Amino acid sequence: MNTIEADTVILSESSATGGVSLSGTQPNLVRAWRVEVHGIVKTYGQDLTIVAKELAFLGGAIDGSGIDAPKTYRAGDKASPGQPGAQGGDGTNAGSIALYAAEITGPILIKAQGGAGGRGQDGGDGEPATDVGPPGPRIRGESPPCSPPAGGQGPQGGQPGYAGPSGKSGFGGSLNIWLLASSKPAAPSMSHYC
Repeated sequence: MNTIEADTVILSESSATGGVSLSGTQPNLVRAWRVEVHGIVKTYGQDLTIVAKELAFLGGAIDGSGIDAPKTYRAGDKASPGQPGAQGGDGTNAGSIALYAAEITGPILIKAQGGAGGRGQDGGDGEPATDVGPPGPRIRGESPPCSPPAGGQGPQGGQPGYAGPSGKSGFGGSLNIWLLASSKPAAPSMSHYC
């Protein structure tokens, strides 16, 4: 698990902007007094848990979406003649996002959809016919014929292959937000002033 702990954590799409980037290869845990979300922070389908007193979305969003299938075929990528096309790759599942905070500010923007499945391969063209047709009719009176007779219709070629199925898309992630009780002192009771 990728654990990030500090008084203030700034999550951003790139560490080049002074923020912290999340791991796209393992679950992420962020624990801080204050967490700020700037830009689009991607988890690449990994789980994210944030535990903070203050969680501020400052023009930022969390994208826990899965990764689109790496194996996809372009239109025109065909299988061998008469063969079905190969299946496209599967997209990955979105990560689960859990937010625990006493105070959340700013518009909360969170996306957690599964990665798209890949396009299947086109089926192969039909197999060519293997036989030739019967000889054509002779013209009466020709002996020997001046030219060979035209052949008859040959047999039908093979059936084309079926297109490969598309890959499966990943499942969407879950989102849980818990607002924790504030640690502010309770207002004094007025009952003893009666």
